[in-house]
Amino acid sequence: MLDRLKRVRTVAVLVALVIVIASWSPAFQDMATHVVDAGLKQALITYGSLRALNGFISVIQGTEVSAGPILGQVTLAIGQILSPVQTLLEQVSTVMLWATVSFGIQKALLVLCGNAIVSSLVTIAVISWAALHWFGRSLPWLNRVMLIMFLVRFVFPVSAIGTHVVFDNLFARDLKSAEQSISIAGSEVETGGWRDVLNPKGAIDRAKKVAETLPKVIVQVVTSFVVQTVLLPLFMLWALVFIARGLFKPSRDQVIVTAT
Repeated sequence: MLDRLKRVRTVAVLVALVIVIASWSPAFQDMATHVVDAGLKQALITYGSLRALNGFISVIQGTEVSAGPILGQVTLAIGQILSPVQTLLEQVSTVMLWATVSFGIQKALLVLCGNAIVSSLVTIAVISWAALHWFGRSLPWLNRVMLIMFLVRFVFPVSAIGTHVVFDNLFARDLKSAEQSISIAGSEVETGGWRDVLNPKGAIDRAKKVAETLPKVIVQVVTSFVVQTVLLPLFMLWALVFIARGLFKPSRDQVIVTAT
């Protein structure tokens, strides 16, 4: 019984020490901010690339290729071939815009929840919580306050850093490859020579190639950003709440003090 109580006391003090240090550590906050800034920059670059590609396709929307007299008078609208790609680009650009907004919100919340006032409140709550644990006691309302303050202070930086680590190891390579494909396709669309009357079949083949390859990489890009800005942060939130609830619940050897 005494040995278990000593372990509870030791764990409470260590947890309190780690939380206080982390809540005031500029390195921890700077790391999270750097990760969010990098994600925001990448999202803006990708959004710009998609909008530029959409603009190039709009320019050639009315371009027509006419075969010469030898092949017969056949007029084909290159824009019609690329029209489905343009529609997809418009829809995906909206999603990417929301992805950039998501990163902006994350950065604002990092600043809001990382200021000195929040860190001070966390320090007061964690010292009170650890002091009660030292004497083998627990206040239910203090445990709830401690859980809330812990989440307010750490959920956004931990989510940002955790998401970056998982995404960088599992999804970043595919995203980079897809973005390079979009950049190459943009160059082909921009300098495609769509009015080349001497080689109309070549222009048509280039348009078909772009229309066949772009949708896959566009969907891959937007899927990656949805995972990065929605799915992984939600998973990190769930994991942190799960850990925190187990961390701040009273031990079976503690006396639960209730108001009378």
